[in-house]
Amino acid sequence: MVFLTAFSKVLPVFLLILLGVLLRRIRLMRPESVADIKKLVVNVTLPAALFLAFSQVTIELHYLLIVVTVFAACWLVLLLGGRLHGPLRIDSPFMPSLLTGFEAGMMGYAIYGAVYGADNIWR
Repeated sequence: MVFLTAFSKVLPVFLLILLGVLLRRIRLMRPESVADIKKLVVNVTLPAALFLAFSQVTIELHYLLIVVTVFAACWLVLLLGGRLHGPLRIDSPFMPSLLTGFEAGMMGYAIYGAVYGADNIWR
């Protein structure tokens, strides 16, 4: 039952992805339009959603542990990326930095919000 509830909430996200694939295949939108929509989502709607979510957060001292842990994990992955740079034969100087970026915004918040509701993003 829980699976069906979660699936019914995530289904619209996947249908929108499929709609995007279809629109690309029939070339309904130009690449410039897609770039503009991406800018709108990344620069306006995502920050607005995050602002609304974080404006409802009650800051507590034990959250500091989470912040410190995530910061330490990012540093650890950055250092590990520097060590793996050679053995993996990746020639880009940006490779270690790319390992420290964790995707949450573009898909994570959308799916989490769809499953648990936008009011629960901050929880």
